Formats: sequence, structure tokens, C-alpha cells
Amino acid sequence: MSTMRVYTREFRESAVGLVLSRGLSIRAAAEDLGMPYHTLHSWVRDQRRANNEGSPSREPWCASIRICVECTVAEDHARGSF
Repeated sequence: MSTMRVYTREFRESAVGLVLSRGLSIRAAAEDLGMPYHTLHSWVRDQRRANNEGSPSREPWCASIRICVECTVAEDHARGSF
């Protein structure tokens, strides 16, 4: 039977800080701290949501698609093929 670990608020803040401030990957930080990956992942996700950061990997992709679509529409209008 596994036991559930209880982490202090300070530990949680420090662990999340390793990822968000120092740029350490979640997996590497979790291994260094001897804690489950999924626990740290959920803490980081919660903090990003609280900071209203969203997902860093999705935002540039969405922005690139939006710009690409806008350019295509502008080119079509310029050629008169809309």
C-alpha cells in the first residue's frame, strides 16, 4: 500500500519555481526532488493558469497560424481572388 506524501507550501513554491523561473524541465525537477512527475506537472499547470500564462507551447503556434491566415487573406484580396 502506498502512502500519500504531504508537501509544505514552501516546498511546492520552490519546486514550481525550479520549472518556471529557472527553466528546468518538469521531469528533471521532479527527479531531482524525488517526487512524482505528475504531481509537479499539476502544480506547474495550476500556477500557469493562476498567472494566466496558458500553455507556452500552444501560444506561438496559434499566433503563427493566425498571422499566416491573415497574410493569405490579404494576398487574396490584393489579387482580387477572394
